[in-house]
Amino acid sequence: MVFSNVWVGTSKNSKLHRAYHLGTDKDMRATMIESLNMKELPADTDIKEIDNQSLVTEQSYYIDMNGVGEEHYLHALKDTILKQGALNANTEMVTFKKRKSKNEFSTEYEKPRFMVYETVEHERNILLFMFINSRKYVRKATFLDFKYFSTGSTPTIIGLDSAIPIPTFITAKYDRDSGKLFVYDVLAFEKMLHLNELYQKKAEESIKQFQSGNYFIGHEKYVLTGLDESVKQKLQTNTRTIVRLAKYDNNVIQHGIRQIKEAVSQIKNKEEHVIFNDQQKCIEINGSNCMTFVGIIHNSIVKRLISGEVVVM
Repeated sequence: MVFSNVWVGTSKNSKLHRAYHLGTDKDMRATMIESLNMKELPADTDIKEIDNQSLVTEQSYYIDMNGVGEEHYLHALKDTILKQGALNANTEMVTFKKRKSKNEFSTEYEKPRFMVYETVEHERNILLFMFINSRKYVRKATFLDFKYFSTGSTPTIIGLDSAIPIPTFITAKYDRDSGKLFVYDVLAFEKMLHLNELYQKKAEESIKQFQSGNYFIGHEKYVLTGLDESVKQKLQTNTRTIVRLAKYDNNVIQHGIRQIKEAVSQIKNKEEHVIFNDQQKCIEINGSNCMTFVGIIHNSIVKRLISGEVVVM
């Protein structure tokens, strides 16, 4: 595999900001290639098309970007980096912002968020995306470089204004010829695009709707009680729970209360059982059983609970 071009995508104020063309030589690109772990990637034929549960279950998926419209959460990516001709050897910088500004990278306000490698795979034009963990971003630091401790050895001191680690794992791949985007690491991809912030906002809104009684559980429309501040905080500390709350659709209720009761009864730990009040048509939750509530509103988990395959996580 040979890379022809490399770009670094940045974020600003928790939003995608720009992508800068990175000047590289043959040796640099060779080092980048050697750093990538290609063995653990699933074959394209083994990856299923995205569905309503893909983001919740965190399984690899592909999406046909040709069908992504303006209201889709991936439209900004499609309309900038993935747009035909947007990234090429002559592209110095592309921006996610409508307002144009200077092309210089701002070490004060911008943070590297991902890298993009342009390559050819099986005679197909490919863009590889690698998420950059912001915690590993180095800014104005001095390092002591040594290979081993030894009496008489002299280590090297290296000063860096800003630096990022060369990625080792591929987060996603875009096939420019087919228009398909293959997402290998769902959580890293969401972080890369700052979708986790979007999910947190949507999860917060879902919680408010359950608290106000506007969202229901089951065909019989049971309301939720016990969702106080302490339970809310517990729900918001789990990434998977946040995604499930964010993706909840009150208009799509697939199970009745009887089925939900059967599913809950199979959980071995009684403290995790939610409390059903049939007279008042409500379900009571607390800090011990709130994850069961999340399992209930995630319909596929209810199905698996009924079959006895899994317990609530």
